[in-house]
Amino acid sequence: MTAFSHLKTWDDIVSRAAEYRQERDEWSFELGDLTLFACGDATPGRPTGDRKEHTVSALASAIGEERSVLSNLMWNSYFWNATEREKLPPNVSWRQCSEARRRSGWRPGVEISAKQKEFAWTFVFKAADG
Repeated sequence: MTAFSHLKTWDDIVSRAAEYRQERDEWSFELGDLTLFACGDATPGRPTGDRKEHTVSALASAIGEERSVLSNLMWNSYFWNATEREKLPPNVSWRQCSEARRRSGWRPGVEISAKQKEFAWTFVFKAADG
């Protein structure tokens, strides 16, 4: 008997997988917040001063994650504030949030414009609709 033997139908399996993915993405924002706290100062490039050793690369290496993943999670956390995250459709992944952020034209170190935010929301809702 496996941990999933109680799942009898494909719909049951898909439903459980969707729950797990949603929970993972919630933790992805937490990991992004932590990375932003530890390594980011809302400016791209090489860190200086007291944080010179606290890089996204160093954290990624320490936890066995790809640097690009942590970087995307960190900038997602910066772009999508906590109030906005509550409004994200539950079926939108952190990767889709990242894609929306990039396609909006926003780049780290630059103020987020209302137009960029509007574009990102449009992309996210289209992604949620499939």
